[in-house]
Amino acid sequence: MSAKHILILDYLHAYNDRRMVTQAAALVRLGYQVSVFVTHRVGKHAPQETRDGATYHLLPLIPARDAGTLLRAFARWLRGDRRNPLPVPEHDPPLSSSLVALLFYTLWALRVGLALKINAVYCHEHTPMPAAWLLARLKRVPLVYDEHDNREYLRIYGRSGRIAERFELLYLPRVDAVTTIGERLAAKLRTDGAKDVVVVGSWKRLEDYSIPGERLAAERERLGLGRYKLVLNFIATLHPIRDVEPLLQAVERSPEVALLVGGSGVLAERVQEYAARCPNIIWLGWVNSAEIPLYTHLSDVVYNCLQPVEYDTYLMPNKLFDALAAGKAMLIRDGASEMADVVRREDCGLLLADVTPETLIDAFSQLQKPETLARLQANALAAGRERYNWAVAERNLAALFERIFAR
Repeated sequence: MSAKHILILDYLHAYNDRRMVTQAAALVRLGYQVSVFVTHRVGKHAPQETRDGATYHLLPLIPARDAGTLLRAFARWLRGDRRNPLPVPEHDPPLSSSLVALLFYTLWALRVGLALKINAVYCHEHTPMPAAWLLARLKRVPLVYDEHDNREYLRIYGRSGRIAERFELLYLPRVDAVTTIGERLAAKLRTDGAKDVVVVGSWKRLEDYSIPGERLAAERERLGLGRYKLVLNFIATLHPIRDVEPLLQAVERSPEVALLVGGSGVLAERVQEYAARCPNIIWLGWVNSAEIPLYTHLSDVVYNCLQPVEYDTYLMPNKLFDALAAGKAMLIRDGASEMADVVRREDCGLLLADVTPETLIDAFSQLQKPETLARLQANALAAGRERYNWAVAERNLAALFERIFAR
């Protein structure tokens, strides 16, 4: 009998949703045939590619509103021509959840998806859900939903976010199963009506964090990290809620501390301004997800401070598990989030009651004490090896799809 075919829908640009890419590879290892729909936002890619055994279909991202581009995009959809009618940047992918872009994503997902023989649809986050729902119903197959940010997070996007939040409440009780990042969010999803909710943490494959010493040494020399007493890492969406400005100010005032910073977002230009005048702030630009383990290993501490907002009680970000996989200390804001619970329980980082340049400079001083840094890093490494790694998550994912297909 041929392997069951799972279709994953993701709205992010090709290969940079690390949670999705890891799950796709895991499902292939578990014996499933896997196809993935993502958007073509950055770099040069073929319309169809294979990675870790999964087949990736790159759908054009079309956020434009001018009539000429829309007509070209629609004509190409009618012909099945997946070339993007807009230039695709090499870096800094456009972030677009406009109705036009969502409409074309759904049209392309239906055109390509209906031609496939599939046994289940796996929707990552809320944006692809219209396409995922239609495909699952038209194909009469189960629909699994993955939520790694509680929908309350969408409120930072204003009216469109609130609409998406209400939309999720409608379909959440109607999907066949849900995967999510932590126990707190799993409990919340069950309260909201989701059934068969399983924690598949964004934990990392330890093999991906095994980097040869000679490569690390060469990169340290290239970046000039040997002159600093402490190296911090911050690679993320550069948004004001992530307390970027206090970090930049603190590092500017701490010449013995280096900061490796990369990503994209509204504060990218601000970060580059600091990097231009501060030799200890090293701008990495847009960082491919495959390079995250390298830059994590090059650092002593991973920074992930988020301003207190309504949804933060459920946060379990990738940065935490990058640090645990590489055995690096965390520097985070204290609060009610499950991430803070893990850092406190595992004693693998410093938690700040308030994030200011002054509190960060004080934290830098504590982390420069060899005994303090060694203790936090050893605890992080032990937690990553024993509890928070992908082997555990993969077992949970395997059991879920076994139940889905047995029903």
